[in-house]
Amino acid sequence: MKKNLSLGELISTFKKSAKRLEILQEFHIEGGEWENFQKFKRGEVAPAFPELVEWNEQLAEWTKQGKTVERVRVFENPLSNYLKYEILEAYVPCALSGQKVNFVSRKQLEKIVGKKQVKDFWIFDDKYVFEMDYDENHNYCGGRIVDGTAEKEIYQKLLENSISLETVLKQIRLQKTKIKL
Repeated sequence: MKKNLSLGELISTFKKSAKRLEILQEFHIEGGEWENFQKFKRGEVAPAFPELVEWNEQLAEWTKQGKTVERVRVFENPLSNYLKYEILEAYVPCALSGQKVNFVSRKQLEKIVGKKQVKDFWIFDDKYVFEMDYDENHNYCGGRIVDGTAEKEIYQKLLENSISLETVLKQIRLQKTKIKL
C-alpha cells in the first residue's frame, strides 16, 4: 500500500468508489464557501462558488463513468446554521450531480464507536483510507493514509443506520427543529 499519496491524488485517481465520513459540525474553508456561508447567515442568496460548481461537474462525470461517490454526515440536534447551509447549498446540488448523501446523529455515532476517537476520513475503492486533520478553528491541515480496517467497519455501520438527504429535507421543510433518526 502506498502511504505517501495525497488526498488530491486519491480523489483524482479512484476507480470505483469514494466514501466520505464528515464528523465536524463546521469547516472553515477560506474563499467562496466561507463567504457564501456568511451571506447565508444574513439571509442573502449567492450563486454557487466556483469550487462547488467544479466539484459538481466532476461528480456528474464520475457518475457517467459508473463511479460512486457518497458521504455520511454526522449531525447534532438542533442543526447548526452551518449544517443547514451545507444541506441546502452544497448537498442538494451534489446529490443532483450523483453523490449519495446520508446523515447519522452524533448519538448514533457514539453508540457505534463507543469511546473511540474517530476523525473525518475518505475511503477510496475500499482500499485506501485517508484520515483528515483539522485545527481548533476547523481549518483542514492535511492527513494521511491509515490502515483503515476500523474506519471501513465504522463507515458501513453508520451507513446502515443513516437517513437519506431526502428524509432530512422533508423534516426541514416541515420545520422540525430536530432531525429524527
